[in-house]
Amino acid sequence: MPKKDAVLFVRDPHKYLKINNNLFSPIIDSFDQILCDYKFKTIQIFGSPSFIKNDKCFGNPKNLNVIYFTSYFIKKFLSEKYRIIFEKFFFKIALHKLKPRVVFGLGLRPSLCEACHDKKIPCVEIMHGYGYDPNIYFWDYCNTVQMPSDIWVFDDTSKKSITRLFKERGLNKTVKKIPHVWSVFFKKYSGKVKNPSIKKVLRLSKRYKRLVLFSLQWCYGNEDKNYKEFHNILENGYIPNSVIKAVVSVM
Repeated sequence: MPKKDAVLFVRDPHKYLKINNNLFSPIIDSFDQILCDYKFKTIQIFGSPSFIKNDKCFGNPKNLNVIYFTSYFIKKFLSEKYRIIFEKFFFKIALHKLKPRVVFGLGLRPSLCEACHDKKIPCVEIMHGYGYDPNIYFWDYCNTVQMPSDIWVFDDTSKKSITRLFKERGLNKTVKKIPHVWSVFFKKYSGKVKNPSIKKVLRLSKRYKRLVLFSLQWCYGNEDKNYKEFHNILENGYIPNSVIKAVVSVM
């Protein structure tokens, strides 16, 4: 297995966009393309079970289904502790073979973070969107080595709240604000995209002096059983119908 500068773990492939007949992760695939522009050698790996063929995805991610499904049964019949030990063992083997300088991902698994910590490889969590409050993910249930070494966010609100969370817990973690990678990719590569919907957006955008990004709301789609207080707030689960009507009215 050839050495890589960066390993990127992707999640939620069933929610990808479709660009040029390939499934496209707006955050990970955009970031991957930016890294490649800087001559980084990268590889993508599914961070959760997936039955989507890797050649149908933009970044051709490799799957670890055997490991993920085995770890599921280890947790079911033994405990979470042994599940993490099992996953960590295989992640350390992968990291040893790939020898990356850094690991990036969305929702990095505690076992992967611990493997990176043992191998002294930085692991960077890229947040999904905007406006995170401090009570996010499962970090309250992880020890320090099972957390990412660095957090990259797209907005000031998320940076302040996550920094405050780490300070309250006495954790020495770096929280860095970066430009939204999908926005960077969209501006730079949109001319090469054949998707008619994106082309239409580009044509419309030239008619206006200011563009507004409306970020979809995490958890409002009734998809996370741990956040039932967010269920059924929005009619379609993700975006207020009034916003959709406002957009349609100017198209």
